[in-house]
Amino acid sequence: MRQNSNGEHSSLVIPIRTAGSNAYLIRGREGPVLVDTCRLKNARHVLRTLHESGYSPADIRLIVITHVHYDHVSGLSVLQKLSGAPVLVHEKEMGLLEQGNTRLPAGANGFADWLSKMGNQYFPGIGKFTPSHANLVLCQRFDLVPFGVDGYVLSTPGHTAGSVSVVLNEGSAIVGDSCIYAIEDFVLPPFANDLPVLLETWRMLAGLNCHTYWPGHGKPIPHRLLVNSIDLLIERIRKRSAMQGKASEGHPYS
Repeated sequence: MRQNSNGEHSSLVIPIRTAGSNAYLIRGREGPVLVDTCRLKNARHVLRTLHESGYSPADIRLIVITHVHYDHVSGLSVLQKLSGAPVLVHEKEMGLLEQGNTRLPAGANGFADWLSKMGNQYFPGIGKFTPSHANLVLCQRFDLVPFGVDGYVLSTPGHTAGSVSVVLNEGSAIVGDSCIYAIEDFVLPPFANDLPVLLETWRMLAGLNCHTYWPGHGKPIPHRLLVNSIDLLIERIRKRSAMQGKASEGHPYS
């Protein structure tokens, strides 16, 4: 597999990086599949990448939403209108997409947990975006071959209950916020609603033996980094469970 000057694997995946989050184009046989849409103000980045890659919005065959958080779906209302492409979302988050608002997920560490609680309590509109409608709904697995891509969309809960990943037969996966590359040795996102479930998702994703996992934030994640992060997540869950147990016994832990 060739690598570009940034050390990233050259493949069917075209990353679209913005200050807020990442989106991705997947080159298909009859046009691209778009994975996530970033924030509303970043829609121009998606359109520019489409143009630079030789496509127009009308060429988009499908829009896949990895999870319904505003920094990944705010641009959907514009891009859906421009492209006319069908939208795929997990069944557990279709209602959130249609109501145009989501709460911040729980924190995966103490500070993020405090931030989530404060944000949801004092800024209830922080996750608002223009409501959209999904034409296609996923439960566990969705085949992308009819859309010209050799791969599938898979349920990968943990960050949110309805998080999904796109797995390509050529050996890469687009994983949304199930993993992020923010620090050098741990791919845990700062927010996740269910760490034990996320652990099982990581084990499943690692078992796919992909050469690259493309995250919703940060750099592409090599297989070895994901594998090495599993033991760190097990230890994080163990420590959190111990602290919660002490708190329930009246000890001064939060």
